[in-house]
Amino acid sequence: MTPATTTTMKIDSKSTPLLNFCTFNARSLLDAGQLADFEDQAARINFDVIGLSEVRRRGTARLDLSSGYSLFYSGESDQSRNSVGFYMTQNWTARVLEFVPVSSRIASVLLDLDSRKTIRLVQVYAPTTAYDDDVIESFYEDLDGAIRGSSTATHTIIMGDF
Repeated sequence: MTPATTTTMKIDSKSTPLLNFCTFNARSLLDAGQLADFEDQAARINFDVIGLSEVRRRGTARLDLSSGYSLFYSGESDQSRNSVGFYMTQNWTARVLEFVPVSSRIASVLLDLDSRKTIRLVQVYAPTTAYDDDVIESFYEDLDGAIRGSSTATHTIIMGDF
């Protein structure tokens, strides 16, 4: 696991909790060994939420892991490729208002910051320029829909692998 850049966000209120988030291209969390290795590496950094690209898990799910962390992910139903997700602490898992799996390349999570504020984290794994223009255009249309068509959030962060 290469070092991730952790971003700390403090919204202008004493009652709003501090949120440490970062992104990571996992290259695969398909099997138990890869997931265990990722968890060992993640334990070395200070985070609340890690946005993940290339999870490579099928379907959409929330896994509550024995470590106490949760993994939310969105992937293709028939192939182990792409996939995005979020790995988060128990404290922030309890603040999840909704998880929206848009596609195998886009997912969002809405978190409760306090009684009046929410934050939407949108995790992406963009197709490279090697893909057809139709695939790239479809990705950006899906991203636009994820930002505009979802529940209103006080704050929105778009992050991931562009």
